[in-house]
Amino acid sequence: MQLDENLSAHVIIDGTPADEFGVTISETGRNATCWIPSETGKAFSIELEDEPIRETSYDLKIDGRSYPGKVARKDRLGAKWHCNMQGRVISATEICPFVFSAIDSTDDDSLLGQSLGTELGDIVVTVYEAILTRRLRTYKKKPNSGSTVVHERLKKGVDHQTILGDSKHFSASRHTYHADPIGEPFTFCFKYRPLAVLQANGIAPRPKPRTSPAASAHLNPRADVDTEEKLRKLKARRRELELQRIEDEIRELEGAHRHDHSGGRVKRESDSTAVEGSSRKKVKHAMPPVCLYTLSRLIRITL
Repeated sequence: MQLDENLSAHVIIDGTPADEFGVTISETGRNATCWIPSETGKAFSIELEDEPIRETSYDLKIDGRSYPGKVARKDRLGAKWHCNMQGRVISATEICPFVFSAIDSTDDDSLLGQSLGTELGDIVVTVYEAILTRRLRTYKKKPNSGSTVVHERLKKGVDHQTILGDSKHFSASRHTYHADPIGEPFTFCFKYRPLAVLQANGIAPRPKPRTSPAASAHLNPRADVDTEEKLRKLKARRRELELQRIEDEIRELEGAHRHDHSGGRVKRESDSTAVEGSSRKKVKHAMPPVCLYTLSRLIRITL
């Protein structure tokens, strides 16, 4: 989210800024709110970019809990400044990253009276000019940040929380700063929920339905042309095969017919005549019924 030309904040998941839905900016231009999708087990960080003109503090609260933030000192004024808040530092060489985690639910009615708090599921960054006092850094052990257990009727779509993951290597500075705020702050509020919850509430768009290959081909004019061409060739090939089969049948039947009339009972000549005794008489040779039927089929197919 962006509040002015210099000041912006994003939640980073898997090295990429999270999608931001329903971004709203207050009338004063000092407060920004949006929704982001969260996923159980994913680590995240908060990335800030600013160009401060005075010493500035960047405070962080997640689920209503405060975490050490960042500061821009005098030697960084007047230039682009980046910072990344990725977890709680527990030693000079270790940090526990922020991780999205599921909220456990129960049907134990004894928990019906508990309050989840209005800040559960919120990542809030507060930016304000400040008077900074340098101090020697001290460390605390990793706090107990086990999963919150709530009654299933109280979740109301707040299915995720933030916990601290296993420690990893980190090089921490020796000093930290105490900040006394000056003036009115700027705030960024990222409301994180599972993507399915955001979609169900109309905050994030639902996925587009997948188009079947047949439907895709129908929507593609070129695919239609290709299909018609293939059909035309297949039909032509079918006609050729049918004609060839009929011709083979005709040859077979004609051969059988010649065999049946062999033996001198009828003598075929080039002028289609037959001799009986001393007289010459033209004899018409009728085509067998089977040949007529086959020929009629051939004529119908070729038309």
